[in-house]
Amino acid sequence: MLLDNLQKVLLEHRKDISISQPGEDQETKPAKIFICYKRAAKEDRALAEYLSHRLATEGHNVFIDSSMRVGVDWLKNIDEHIKFSDYLIVLVSKASADSEMVQAEVLRAYEYRNRNGRPKTLPVRMNYDGLLPYTISAFLGQYQQAIWSNEHDNERVAEEISNVIRGQAQPKISFQAGTPPPAAFSEDGRPLRSDAEKTPPLPEFDPRLLDELEEPGGTLKLGDRFYIERDSDARLRRAIIKKGETVTIRASRQTGKSSLLARGIHHAFHMANIAYIDLQSVEHEALTSADQFLKYFASTITRKLRMDEHIVGKIWQEKLGPQDKLVKVMEDYILPTSDKQIVLAIDEADRLLAVPFHSDFFALLRSWHNNRAIDAQWNKLTLPW
Repeated sequence: MLLDNLQKVLLEHRKDISISQPGEDQETKPAKIFICYKRAAKEDRALAEYLSHRLATEGHNVFIDSSMRVGVDWLKNIDEHIKFSDYLIVLVSKASADSEMVQAEVLRAYEYRNRNGRPKTLPVRMNYDGLLPYTISAFLGQYQQAIWSNEHDNERVAEEISNVIRGQAQPKISFQAGTPPPAAFSEDGRPLRSDAEKTPPLPEFDPRLLDELEEPGGTLKLGDRFYIERDSDARLRRAIIKKGETVTIRASRQTGKSSLLARGIHHAFHMANIAYIDLQSVEHEALTSADQFLKYFASTITRKLRMDEHIVGKIWQEKLGPQDKLVKVMEDYILPTSDKQIVLAIDEADRLLAVPFHSDFFALLRSWHNNRAIDAQWNKLTLPW
């Protein structure tokens, strides 16, 4: 009995099903179509009007807003047409990608599609392969997009859209091929292909930038977009390329001193030999005495400048005090040997405040500054620390 009833239900259901073979002509049911585009963009408007006329001749009900009537009734009218449309054709150009109205219409269509199952979205890329703002990409990125380069593509694009509406083609769920990943992001989150690309500000923040953020802490990379230049950056750049300058960077911890110093070094890289010493990385054994530390300091300078470190060992065997030994390394070997200005950049000098000989070391640096008035070769040394 149960099988008999089931067979009756299936037979009744089959009466309502129209079966056709592939390739058979089927009468296309008129569709309600909303064309979303940037109204002030000339090419966008021309393609929108072409598609509107072409689809209307096929019997479809096409809405295209060709005027800019402003007011609550106009916005309500737009929303009503999107709500009851079967398809939303979005013309994506460089101009429309940043249009708040286009973004709002795409979002509204997405909300109605999730609620009512329509409208389906049919994107058309108009001579624009750039990365889309998040407010459009989040709702269009999953759809295969028709490609339009110029007016010669009008007929082909219109035919592709008609095929989808007739059911002879379906919008494929796949990401747009050939779009390169962003090389960087602007301050408001816009994906950029290169650091040199200039763009107007977005109307709202693009959250895709959050995926690119790194955990804060330490020296910021030279290309980090979150580094904010201050007046001290310009002052350091001016000072570090001069001969015989001593620059003291003073600020509280974790306020960007190392990041500032790194940018100053980069600015001087083309005209000077750089010896960068990070005292935070000095091993504890090198801080046990002034003699140990100054020998380490002299060896590090020669190594950074790609000079012979054995000279330091020979001088350190002489019967001199540790400060005199370091001065001799500088005056007899490092300064005369260097073919360029020397930038001796000392980072994390605060670490020496915990050692008993710190006053002698900082007094030694001050004496190097004074030596420039007596011995001209000391003008070869620029000392930011």
